[in-house]
Order: sequence, then structure tokens, then C-alpha cells
Amino acid sequence: MAISRMPDDFFDTLVHHLTSEQPVGSLSGRLRIGHRRVIRLIWFVLITGNR
Repeated sequence: MAISRMPDDFFDTLVHHLTSEQPVGSLSGRLRIGHRRVIRLIWFVLITGNR
């Protein structure tokens, strides 16, 4: 099993280029996923090559 940890410094640099996170409203629908979780997933795929 491949393990890859995204450095916190990388996310701190990247977060300035992302839009602000929207709070979850009372409307129904899919819950939003936080920026850090999405970036960690992209990081994992790029580092390990898993799809």
C-alpha cells in the first residue's frame, strides 16, 4: 500500500489561490468537501500514480 503525506507548507502556499470555502446551507443536496481533503487526494494520485 502506497503512503504519501502532503506537506502542510505546500497546502499553505496553495490555499491563497483557491476560492473561499462556502458554508453548508440548509438546502438539500450533496455536502461540500473541504479544500484540504481534495488537494490531499490529488497529491496522493500524483505521487503514487494510483487512479
